Amino acid sequence: MLIFVLVFNLLLTSFNCYLALRLWQLTLTLKRVTKTLTWLESRIHHIFSGAPNIILQGQQGTSTLKQSYQKLNTQLHQVQQVIGLVNLIIKIWQRQKL
Repeated sequence: MLIFVLVFNLLLTSFNCYLALRLWQLTLTLKRVTKTLTWLESRIHHIFSGAPNIILQGQQGTSTLKQSYQKLNTQLHQVQQVIGLVNLIIKIWQRQKL
């Protein structure tokens, strides 16, 4: 019976040492992962920190471009009307000339 208890305690101690070693290795791995993710987050923040300003500039540029396009479209419509009126005047003048 004493030998059984000693062997069982030895096995239990060996298992606990194995678990402690695996937990220590897991802790080291998690520390490395944490360090890598922290570095990665820092780099991503550095890369994208200027993005909001760039997006706002793009939106303002798009808005300005849209306004310019609308003005040009209105001017084009007016020019088309003037050209149509000039063509009408030319046709009327040619008929009176005949």
